[in-house]
Amino acid sequence: MKFHPVISIILGIIVTIILLGISMGVFKAGSLASIITLLVIFIFSGFISTYLAKEKKIRYGIYEGVILVIFAILMALAMPLNLLFFLIGIIFLILLPASIGGFIGKMIDKTNRQTLKTKLENRNFHPILTVIAGIIVTFVIGILLVLISYLINSTISNSFTFRLIETAELIMTSLIGGFIATYFAKEKKIQYGMYLGISTIIITGLWNLYAVTISHSNPNLTDPYIIFGASAGYFLAATIGGYLGIMADKHLKQNNVKITV
Repeated sequence: MKFHPVISIILGIIVTIILLGISMGVFKAGSLASIITLLVIFIFSGFISTYLAKEKKIRYGIYEGVILVIFAILMALAMPLNLLFFLIGIIFLILLPASIGGFIGKMIDKTNRQTLKTKLENRNFHPILTVIAGIIVTFVIGILLVLISYLINSTISNSFTFRLIETAELIMTSLIGGFIATYFAKEKKIQYGMYLGISTIIITGLWNLYAVTISHSNPNLTDPYIIFGASAGYFLAATIGGYLGIMADKHLKQNNVKITV
């Protein structure tokens, strides 16, 4: 079925509202299951907005996400919430998943898949896209590692030790993200890894500020040694990742030249 993008976006919003209603009745608000369900719902809604449109364009999923964000903000204005952190939350829980869904919907089209495959093979993406991709990979893998650590030993979840483990895991994933941000960019520049490191510092800083001011969580979060050490680790790891991306691209090109000759 192919619809005008306005109709496909409206269908995405309707599906979102229906699934959210079901989710609220099944899962406890704030639980891990409810958060994962929200992510899946918004990815699916972005997918519908793009997949059902005449032309498969990621921006339809993004438009749908923006509309949902506006609705969420209007609801938040009537509630005693910290609007800044609420905005950060809905970007990661609504807009980003909806954009991912739009991307998946676009990739259903054979031509788009071939274009993506060509760009991946040639490592020829706009640096903004590669940095965003690096950020997504950094935090998705980082969150998964933190969840695994928590499941292995939930008794240290609020301890200083767990904070150190969490920081070490995010430093490691920043290295991976910095590599992606540089390796897949049109021009291989180490600053793309640096940009990712700076983004990681900002995002984690805002999250820690939220945890302290709103959730009143572990005071170890404010330990200056952890804050400065983590920030330096994120930046250096992402920068090293960018450097490795440049080296990997050079090595691959040299091998291709040898094969051609």
